[in-house]
Amino acid sequence: MSPITVLPLVTTSGRTTTTGDEIWLTRVNGLLTKTFDTFIHNNIISEVTCEPTKQCNVNEIMFKGLFSSWLAFTALLVPSTYDKIMPKLQSSVKRRRRILHRPRDRWYMSQYDGWTGMEEEIAMSNIYLANMIQFEGLAGPVTSRTGDNSTSNVIYQTGAGLVTFIFVAGWAGGTAWIIIGV
Repeated sequence: MSPITVLPLVTTSGRTTTTGDEIWLTRVNGLLTKTFDTFIHNNIISEVTCEPTKQCNVNEIMFKGLFSSWLAFTALLVPSTYDKIMPKLQSSVKRRRRILHRPRDRWYMSQYDGWTGMEEEIAMSNIYLANMIQFEGLAGPVTSRTGDNSTSNVIYQTGAGLVTFIFVAGWAGGTAWIIIGV
């Protein structure tokens, strides 16, 4: 699963959005079907070129994370694909998080696969972020400009200032003690 594999899907999705032509939607759906047939088995994203032989290099390990991000981007660009894409992303993240204390690369396995590293963690972060598109229409955080009605309390401000002063003074004193050697 290389970036070149999914590039046509994303660019075709962009054409569908900008032109609105039915031909581009047909192409997106065709590419999506072929992509699902190749890289998704039992609704779980897999790296078909290297996972079966356990010969993945660091780039190939991260491709699944990138792939999930591109699928999410496609779902945003072409809303009619959302219902096809989201079950795959959700199943992949649910399967992956069953063993929370160990990163795994082969998400379709139900036990720890022995693969650990930064690349697995980055790929997992991407699949979690890709699943966040479910919450796209929800309201953002409440601020003083968007409806917050809380009021300030002088006692809390004073306490926060005092704690900050103590921390900064301790940090500066500790740094001076290390540098000067007093």
